[in-house]
Order: sequence, then structure tokens, then C-alpha cells
Amino acid sequence: MSSYQLRAESKKLKAEADAELEPLWQRVSRVRENSHQESTKHERYCREQRELLRALEDLAANERMMYELDNRKDQIMTACKLALANLAMWVRDVRRVGAYEILAKDKGG
Repeated sequence: MSSYQLRAESKKLKAEADAELEPLWQRVSRVRENSHQESTKHERYCREQRELLRALEDLAANERMMYELDNRKDQIMTACKLALANLAMWVRDVRRVGAYEILAKDKGG
């Protein structure tokens, strides 16, 4: 075989190999792109998680002590205020009735 025939045969085999490899290289390119997108997504999720953990740490550091309220005195005071208001209304009603009785005696008698 002459060098021309070898070169032609070599070019032909290379073209066939390139034709077979082209869909594979396209697939490799798609897989790389998909991998890059997933890697970017992973980095974003990691960043968000780090920010959330920092925020939780800051919240824990700035947390103020919570105290349980003892509202028994408030309830007693509310009951006393209610009783006093009821007493005041009862006294007002009794005085009014008494005043009407006095007026009725003065007019009638």
C-alpha cells in the first residue's frame, strides 16, 4: 500500500471513529452540564444551611431568659375589683330604692 492509500484509509477510519464518538461526546457534554447544575444547587443549599445555622446560633446567643408569670395575685385582684363593683352597684340600687320610698312617703303622707 502506498502512503496515499494509508492516509486515505487512516482518514476514513478516523471519520468513522469520530462519527461513532460524536453522540457519546454530546452525552458527556450533557452529563457535565447536569453535573454542574447539581453542583451549583448543592453549593446553594449548603450556603443556605450555613446561614440558617448562623442565624440559629445568633438567636441562641441573644436569647433572653423567659420567666413564668405568677398571675395568682392578678386573679385575686380581679375578683376583688369585681366584688367591689358589685357592692357599689348594690349600694346604689338600695339607696335609690330607699330614696323612692322616702319620696313616696312624702307625697302620699
